Amino acid sequence: MTKKTSEFAWLTLIFVALVALFGVYVYKIWMSYPLKEKYVFVYVYPNMNVNQLADTLISKDIIKNKWIFKILSHQIQLEPVRPGKYRITNKMTLPAMIRLLKNGKDEKVTVYIHSKIFYFNDLIIALGNKLMINQRQIIQAFQQHPKIKEEAWMNVLLMKSYQLSWAINAKDISDSIKNYYDKIWNEERRKKLNRVRLSEGEAMVLASIVQNESYIYSEQRKIAGVYLNRLKKEMALQADPTLKYINHRMEANRVYNMDKKINSPYNTYLYKGLPPTTIGAVSIQ
Repeated sequence: MTKKTSEFAWLTLIFVALVALFGVYVYKIWMSYPLKEKYVFVYVYPNMNVNQLADTLISKDIIKNKWIFKILSHQIQLEPVRPGKYRITNKMTLPAMIRLLKNGKDEKVTVYIHSKIFYFNDLIIALGNKLMINQRQIIQAFQQHPKIKEEAWMNVLLMKSYQLSWAINAKDISDSIKNYYDKIWNEERRKKLNRVRLSEGEAMVLASIVQNESYIYSEQRKIAGVYLNRLKKEMALQADPTLKYINHRMEANRVYNMDKKINSPYNTYLYKGLPPTTIGAVSIQ
């Protein structure tokens, strides 16, 4: 064997050894469970690329080697990265983590439209505090919805728990709320409406008043009967919850005589009939 051939053999051996070591290093990273904590949430924003995602994962101490992450992400074809809130657990290998992100298996956020949402602004805050979108985007989506105007959104607001993607857009939220309303007002409920001679909107408004008089079902039936009778006779409803609504004091225990003189379309002592909108999200019952 010549000296030149011997040197080439040694270089080849060294190269193969280095490749093998690198392969072992990559394999260890590939098969390791990099996260030490039980789980960590990672927020992926729209238009975030793999490089930016890698920086986020390093900042949270989820991965150690940005370069390896980018190589594996390229092999698994992670990009474009789907936005969302992802739960990374300490039982995930690096490939499992990348596949979770690739498949868009994000953690759903629970948004509850509850009985304490009395005003449109309460709704905006409830949504904006839980999701990626800001309150301005939510307001814009509701204002521009083709089927309903902003000021009437309270009239379609039913109490419900929604499981939403953290990265959901505002239009999809408004569509979900309206679609649920349309689903609830089925043929059977519309037949009941015809018997009491109310529109869907009027029924929602009356239901919100009854609900804020009492949360006890047996009492609600009696209260509703009284109000329906007053509407039939074209009497003023004289509903205390509407006065509390005017004063933004829905949790108040009582109203005062001075409240009954407030000039507002929601004053059911001063004006006959129903107020223009509901005075809070309505339960299905």
